[in-house]
Amino acid sequence: VPVGIAAALVVAALCGLVSGLLVTVTKLPPFIATLAMMSVARGLANMITDGSQIVGFPDWFTNLSIVRHFGFLSVTVGLMIVLAIVFAVFLNYRATGRSLYAIGGSAEVARLSGIPVKSLTNWVYAICGLLAGLAGIVLAARLDSV
Repeated sequence: VPVGIAAALVVAALCGLVSGLLVTVTKLPPFIATLAMMSVARGLANMITDGSQIVGFPDWFTNLSIVRHFGFLSVTVGLMIVLAIVFAVFLNYRATGRSLYAIGGSAEVARLSGIPVKSLTNWVYAICGLLAGLAGIVLAARLDSV
């Protein structure tokens, strides 16, 4: 299962990168690009599983979301809290994080300021894909099925 988790995260990041490239290279609207990627992912998942659920994960995997530490905190919730703090610090205290705020304000002004808008946009899509994959893994641990 750990190899499967790593593979799922890599595939999710690649899907995010493809979405980013669709937006930055082909100028496809972001909503359409992500909607298209969702349709592709659903179709592939349906083909791979023949439309059936995958159930019966190992106990250590499902326990990540069930077992409470300190009486209230599961590993998955703790992971999400840590990630939220890391990304908040990154966005507020790193130059790249501030560049992302600038791109969000106005991509054209950010480009004229010397910020590599296309490159950073692709990175953001890849990281968002990775985090979406992580969320899917957390959900699979919680539901004990895919």
